[in-house]
Amino acid sequence: MDPILRQQAMPFIQMVDGLALNRLTTRYSFMDADEYANLLNRNVGDGMRVYWSETLARAHIASVTAILRNRRWLSAVLSSESDRNALAFAAGFRGLLESAADTTTALIGTPMTLAYYYPTIATALAGLASNVATSSELEDELIHYSHGRYIRKSERAKTPQPHIARSTHEYLAIYEKLKANNVAECYRFLCDLTHPGASSVRMWLNSVNAKDSEFTLSAEPDGGIIASFLETYETVLLDVLMFAFNAPVLVLNTLNYFPLKDLHTIGLLSHDLDGIPAWKSCRRELEQGGARLQASAH
Repeated sequence: MDPILRQQAMPFIQMVDGLALNRLTTRYSFMDADEYANLLNRNVGDGMRVYWSETLARAHIASVTAILRNRRWLSAVLSSESDRNALAFAAGFRGLLESAADTTTALIGTPMTLAYYYPTIATALAGLASNVATSSELEDELIHYSHGRYIRKSERAKTPQPHIARSTHEYLAIYEKLKANNVAECYRFLCDLTHPGASSVRMWLNSVNAKDSEFTLSAEPDGGIIASFLETYETVLLDVLMFAFNAPVLVLNTLNYFPLKDLHTIGLLSHDLDGIPAWKSCRRELEQGGARLQASAH
């Protein structure tokens, strides 16, 4: 593994692999919309218990699948680097970059939202809610993450908005919004290799003269291309890894404060996440709302 790639990736790999999420067999159940509406009309307390139980379950699904999916993309990047396959490396890194953008777009606000609403959610989970209190923005974002897909124009009018996938440009905008540098340039480079564009042709040719009018074939250009990419976009690699894993890990850690054992991630109990400023703010909000850690290794 390239030293840059190893140095950046290993802390994330060690954490997420240590959570053993691939061994989970969590079962999720969601009530039919009409049945839920009838339940809410009959009993607000029961309706709110179902609503927030399902919302927390959606947050768990999004976080676990985001980590598993991003880990797979990272594996593709690592294996193609090891195999010295520049085209596979570009495809894998592009997939990771897009998946990480989707992850952060969906989940960046979830930990603080759950922390802020902790008193409301805790009351609802106990079946004691007397008023309807929901978060449509959180609900829509989580549904979009799991259900967003290409919808034909002729079908969009009858499709719920959260089910309609955003454009790639909209997903990638999160990098600019959070001030990640050089991502757009990096993405263009990856696209030119994977579409394919001129770069995927010129990679096999070496210029003989300054006029670029004479070339020799270069049958094994991959190692140099990958090494140059990692050096040029070293800061992008770290940003992509943080976008891929930080938000879902924080969501799972937040869920450890709610009394739903099936949604707890015991592996996080051995990790101190205070190095992530967003977690310090989230934990402070949870504690101010009376939350205490519910997950236990026993």
